Amino acid sequence: MQNDDIIIRYHGFSPSEFSKPFIENLMQEILYESPYDSQLYATFTKVDDHYKVILSISSSAGPFFAVAYADYLHEAARKLNSQIHRRLMKWKSKRFRLETIKNKMQKNLKYLDGDNDGTWTK
Repeated sequence: MQNDDIIIRYHGFSPSEFSKPFIENLMQEILYESPYDSQLYATFTKVDDHYKVILSISSSAGPFFAVAYADYLHEAARKLNSQIHRRLMKWKSKRFRLETIKNKMQKNLKYLDGDNDGTWTK
C-alpha cells in the first residue's frame, strides 16, 4: 500500500489476492470521507472461524473508532465501513451545521454594521 496515512495489519491469516485490494480500496474510501488530516489504522484478525476488524482514525477533528465481527472477511469489512460511515456522517452534519450557523451570524453582523458605501441598513 502506497498511502502513508493508511496502516493495515493482518493477524492470524493472509488476505487473498481478491481480498487485499478490496480492503485497501475500502480503507481509501474511508480515508477520503475522513477529516483532511486523518490517519487510519486497521487491524484484521482471524479468531477461530470469525473475523474481527478494528478501525481507528486519528485527526485534528477528533478520533473515530469502529469494531466489527463476522464469519467472513468481506462481511466484517462491510460492517466496519457501515459503522464508520455513520460516525463520519454524524461528524460532518455537526461540523457543517456549525459552519452554517457561523456564516449566518457573520452575515447578520455585516448587515447590522452597514453597507460598503457607509450607510446603515438597521
